[in-house]
Amino acid sequence: MVRRSAFGLVAVIVALVVGAVPAYARNPGPPGVPALVGIVRDACTGVKVPNLSVTVTADPGPIQVPDKVGIGHFVFVTVDPGPVQLQVSAPGYAPLGDAAAPGVTVTTNPGPQNLPAPQQMAVGLKTTIFLAPNPLPPSCPLAAKPHRPLNALFGTVRDAITGAPIANPTVSVCYPPSPCQPADKTTATGHFVYKSTGPAGSPSLVLSVTAPGYPALGDAAAPGVTIEGDPGPVNLPAVQYMSVGIVTKILL
Repeated sequence: MVRRSAFGLVAVIVALVVGAVPAYARNPGPPGVPALVGIVRDACTGVKVPNLSVTVTADPGPIQVPDKVGIGHFVFVTVDPGPVQLQVSAPGYAPLGDAAAPGVTVTTNPGPQNLPAPQQMAVGLKTTIFLAPNPLPPSCPLAAKPHRPLNALFGTVRDAITGAPIANPTVSVCYPPSPCQPADKTTATGHFVYKSTGPAGSPSLVLSVTAPGYPALGDAAAPGVTIEGDPGPVNLPAVQYMSVGIVTKILL
């Protein structure tokens, strides 16, 4: 009876200790970012568009449908890296892109695959799309208002062993040979934000991340990693709008 009680006491103590460990203090595992996430709204009213039909197609490659689609929302967990054709439509709306050739090209990137252990990194795209009602109503209040674009690049930086946030990391984006630019914002919870990055038409960027007590992101001989982003379509039919941002999770 004494032995059984002792085992029971040990089990209780272990359970209490494990339960007391913060969730972020455990091994976080590989970072996960959906390859492509979209929000779709009415270009005149701003309400989320129902009954979406969404596909992406690589060239060459099969047509791929979202892993999740709802009212004004879709998620592709994985998409083949590189340029793909994104098509978005809904009853009562003109499809995204030119009516003669619906769809727009977006460039997805899984992030660097060869990083020194235990570093890891995942990259995805987030997009906001405004579809034009068809036919266009006489009054379209949002058409005359400037849209607020998504942040061009935003992400989180965490400890690769514990998962704890790395406070106020030093982050820079470079478009060689242009000067590098620091993040617009870093936080105590490991977040960083770029409202815009680099010259128009130059989606390829080098991202550098450092923090005291951690090796710099990437190979020690050549710190930094290259990300192939996507600025979104430049020319869309009147009233339509699309903004694209890069999302990343980094473990140092």
